This record gives sequence, C-alpha cells and structure tokens, in this order.
Amino acid sequence: MMHCVVVYEGVPIGHVELPEGRDWSGGLLDPLAGYDRVRSIVEAAGGTADLALRILRLPRDDSPRVDDLEFHVASALQRLALLHFELCDEAGLTVPAVVVRVADLRDVSAASGDRSVRVHAHFRYSLGTLGAEAIARTVGGSDGARFDV
Repeated sequence: MMHCVVVYEGVPIGHVELPEGRDWSGGLLDPLAGYDRVRSIVEAAGGTADLALRILRLPRDDSPRVDDLEFHVASALQRLALLHFELCDEAGLTVPAVVVRVADLRDVSAASGDRSVRVHAHFRYSLGTLGAEAIARTVGGSDGARFDV
C-alpha cells in the first residue's frame, strides 16, 4: 500500500492508502481539516453508490451522466466533476495521477467506521512499477520542469 495525501488547490484534504501496482486504485479518505473546503460539494453529490460511481469512474475532463437526476443533484455532480484533486506521497512529491476523483458513498458501510468518502485515482504508470521519484525523473526536464502526465 502507498500512503498518499489528497490535495485540493494546494491544501491537503485527507490521507488515503492506495494499493500499488494498479492503473486504477482506490481507498477510503481519512479527512483532514482542509476537507471542509470541498465537504459541501462532495456531500451534495453523494449519498448513493450509483452517484458516487458516476464520479469515481469518470475520465479526466469528462462530465457525468445527469439526464436522469433532479436538478440540484445533477448540478452538484457536475460541480464535483470539475474539482481537480492531486496526490502527494509521504515525501511530499507529486504522484503523477492522470485523474483523482473523490465521492461520498454514504449508503455503503465503511469497514473503518463512518468514513465513506472514497478516492479513486488513475495512473499512467502503475504504482509500484515506478515510484513517484522515478516517474518525476522520467517526465521531468533537465531544468527540473515537470510535464503533465
């Protein structure tokens, strides 16, 4: 398992343990104080496994299907899809995920108490195949510049 910090607009919102060696990986969010910045949007767009999965499985820069939803739920789902989350490893290095999604599965009982907010991330390179440092060296320029992975 890889311990990651989920970040929104430079603010850590929680910790997540992600399985290594997968292109898609997910885990439960352990919220930090910064989670309050997105809590209302995440909660408004959550509540059922179907709604959460519409977000968690959504490709980068895509919009969720909302034609069958009430306006307020559809609007919340669309707002949540627009939020850009990032991951950092324990050393503070950016983990180059293609997309990181956060959604609340309130109707799903979490094994670790009442935490039901899930984090799903898609990686170009499987975690465990290349660590964050190796990926940063692979995609970084000689001048230290980083490229979008």
